[in-house]
Amino acid sequence: MESKQFTQAQDDLRRAMHAFVAENSGGLDVVEVAYVVAIAAGEMLGVLLSSIGVSEDDIVEGASMNIRFGVQQAVKRDAEIDEIVKAASTDTKKAAIAIDPWKLSIFERHLTQAGYTFTNAGNISPEALLLRVDTTNLEALGVVLEAANTEAARTGEPRP
Repeated sequence: MESKQFTQAQDDLRRAMHAFVAENSGGLDVVEVAYVVAIAAGEMLGVLLSSIGVSEDDIVEGASMNIRFGVQQAVKRDAEIDEIVKAASTDTKKAAIAIDPWKLSIFERHLTQAGYTFTNAGNISPEALLLRVDTTNLEALGVVLEAANTEAARTGEPRP
């Protein structure tokens, strides 16, 4: 096959592979998409190799190796992504919560019962003080704070 024809066949197969992947990868995870890509690449490679006279057995072996390699790389990348997500979820964040001073005992109780580490950073104005809370899960902290605030709203400020 002449070089120009071979290049055209490569381009045609590349477009076909992209179309195949687009049609077959919706809703798949990283490893499944890599498998689809590896299959499409294997098919592309098979057509190219057969066009230059490579035996079918050699093509099948090459395609199998290509699929195995693609899946191995996807599994490795998927594990790396999991580690990044895990590391991000274990990073301690500091939250600052401004509350009315009379709510302090309620918030302290809720935070302590939920296992949070916190400090009273003092007054930020005569009507508000600041709590600093360490957390790895801001959403879970939000649930605890909402419960404390609901209790404070239900009981109301103590009368002198």
